[in-house]
Amino acid sequence: MVAVGLWIEGETTIGQRLVTGGVAMEVICAWWVLIATRKLQNILETEFETLRLETAEANRRAAEAVTRGKEAEARAAEANEKAEHERLERLKIERQIAPRAISPEQHKSIVDQLLAYRPDVPVGVFAAKQNAEIMSFSNSLIWALSEAKWPVSAGVKEDQYRAVVGVVIEVRANADSKDWVRAEALAAVLRGQQIDVFGPNVMEIRGGYSFRGSLEVIEMSPIHVIVGEKVLSL
Repeated sequence: MVAVGLWIEGETTIGQRLVTGGVAMEVICAWWVLIATRKLQNILETEFETLRLETAEANRRAAEAVTRGKEAEARAAEANEKAEHERLERLKIERQIAPRAISPEQHKSIVDQLLAYRPDVPVGVFAAKQNAEIMSFSNSLIWALSEAKWPVSAGVKEDQYRAVVGVVIEVRANADSKDWVRAEALAAVLRGQQIDVFGPNVMEIRGGYSFRGSLEVIEMSPIHVIVGEKVLSL
């Protein structure tokens, strides 16, 4: 009986030891899992923070790239605008210094509009000076008037007391109303073709003129068209 009791007591002690050992193992495993979990969490947090920082840096660089792109576009647009402005200014200057001319379209328009106003007495068309540009434009104007059936007498009428610019139209003070109507029509038609015209004004009868041409025609012409220097308006 004593032996049996001792055996039972030994078995009980072993069982308790096994239980205690199992509990200890569970505690150890739980502690290891906790440590491993915390390490994994720290690793994940570190990687997440690294990813967040890398993403923020990538976004910053992308924003900087967009900003640089917009700045480059703005500079390019400004450069294009400046180039276009310079081109237009250059064209404007070229038009200002280019010799005057009457294009075929302008010629036809002048002729068509003036046919109804053709006078019986020659109109005097004069160059204000013997200048190549003035003479060339005077000839273009004479050609248009001639095709519109306006009788024309050409010459040079230099004024010692004034510089003539553009096209000046003068009418004799004793001219009849029809001549004034013709002069007004001529001025309106030429202005309609972007030609700088002044007048019609009353013709001044005074000294200081130098004529080259038929004095008889000059004296009888009720309308004088004087072609002066090109108007410059830069």
